[in-house]
Amino acid sequence: SNRNSYKKNICIDMLRQGYHESFSELFTLIQKWNALREAAGPGSAIWQQKSLEEQPDKLDQLCHFLTRAEAAQRAGRYEEVYDNQLNLAYYCFSDPEDKWLSNYFYEQCFNTAQLIKIDGGKREAQAHANMGLISEEQGHVMKAAEHYEVFYQLTEGSTWKDETGHTYNSLACEHLWRIYTLLADKMLENKEHQQAIKTLIKALKMAKEGGDKMMEGEATYYLSLAYHFAGEQQTALSILNTSVKIFTALCDSAGLGRAYTAIAKILV
Repeated sequence: SNRNSYKKNICIDMLRQGYHESFSELFTLIQKWNALREAAGPGSAIWQQKSLEEQPDKLDQLCHFLTRAEAAQRAGRYEEVYDNQLNLAYYCFSDPEDKWLSNYFYEQCFNTAQLIKIDGGKREAQAHANMGLISEEQGHVMKAAEHYEVFYQLTEGSTWKDETGHTYNSLACEHLWRIYTLLADKMLENKEHQQAIKTLIKALKMAKEGGDKMMEGEATYYLSLAYHFAGEQQTALSILNTSVKIFTALCDSAGLGRAYTAIAKILV
């Protein structure tokens, strides 16, 4: 059929040009897609989708960036390998239905980043951030925290920025603030009050370092709650007063409402 001939032509071209790794990777991805579809079964979202081999534009993009990555790899230019893999992860497969492909290439980026020696660790840092986001999305909070911690260490003292102009380090602070708060949440559920307090102190440190007053207000508020649950009411109150000051400065009426409610609970 017509669609298979398209795939066949792309594959033959790859092989003719000597891109054996790209060929086998493309083949593996097509098989992986079919396996995912089979596993999900009829009635699933993926069952309704066209397979990779029926999507010429995606085959083109895969072919284009995979072969460029392979050429760069042969030349030992790992930063170019990374950039081509990142293109696949970030631009080519940004649709929700292509999440598995996107994640696959983020993982490839992560592996490639370990081999790059010329950019001061910038791509490695970025790769840790992306793996952290994937882990967090999949509910692996501890794993995410580990990635974000390395991201933070690699970006300390750097001036690297993302495309929106935020420094990598402030992003690392934000990720760690969020993940520490999530971890502390679990600890509070399990009545591990002291652990939660320690973790929320780390979250507050990150919020302050990230320079975002909103995060700092939230972090202060959550820390006060942990002290409250731990039965340390005086400490809880003094920290709540700090969060009131921050929320007032931010004109954050919702934040203030929560802080005043918490104060009332303690005082009553």
